[in-house]
Amino acid sequence: MSIHQKTAELRFAVIGELLNSPVAKGELCLKLKVLSEKLWKDPRTGTPKKYGYATVERWYYKAKRSPNPYDALMLKKEVMMVEFKFLMKRLRHFSRINTRGTHVGQ
Repeated sequence: MSIHQKTAELRFAVIGELLNSPVAKGELCLKLKVLSEKLWKDPRTGTPKKYGYATVERWYYKAKRSPNPYDALMLKKEVMMVEFKFLMKRLRHFSRINTRGTHVGQ
C-alpha cells in the first residue's frame, strides 16, 4: 500500500464517523474539536500524532463535497496542489520581471 493510500485511510478513519452519521446542528464544532484532541498513528512514521482542528475540518469538508471521499483525502492531490501554487507564484514573479523591461535571464 502506498503512502498516499495510507494517508487517505488515516484521514478517512479520523472523519469517517462524521461522514457516516448525521451531525445535529451545532454539534459539528464540538465533534471536530474532540477528533483534533485525539492521538492518531502517523502513516509515515507510525508514531502517535494529533491533527489540528482546522486540518480535521478541512478533511471533513473536502471529503463531504467529493463524490469519492477516499480519493479526495489522498495525499497525492494535496502535493500536486502545493506544487501548482508554487509554480504559479514563480510564473507571476517572472511575468512581473519581464513586464518591467528586463529579461528573465539577466
